[in-house]
Amino acid sequence: HSAVQEGDFSKASVKGVTAWKESQKAFFHQSILSLLYFPDEHKLAIYVPLFVPVGVPVLLAIVKQLKAMKSPAKKE
Repeated sequence: HSAVQEGDFSKASVKGVTAWKESQKAFFHQSILSLLYFPDEHKLAIYVPLFVPVGVPVLLAIVKQLKAMKSPAKKE
C-alpha cells in the first residue's frame, strides 16, 4: 500500500521530495545529458511532417489575401 492510501501524508511528502531529487539527478546525469541535444536533421524529420500540411494552405491563403489587398477594388 502507498503512504497516501494509508493516510500517512507526511511520509508521502518525504517520498515525493526524494523522488523529485532523484529525478533531477537522473535528468542532469552526463549519460542522459547528451541525449537532450538533437542534430538539425532529426528536428527537420520530426517537424516537417507536422507543419508542412498545415503551413502550405496557410501560406497560400496569406498570398491570396495580399494579392487581393494590392489589386484595385472592383466596382460593381
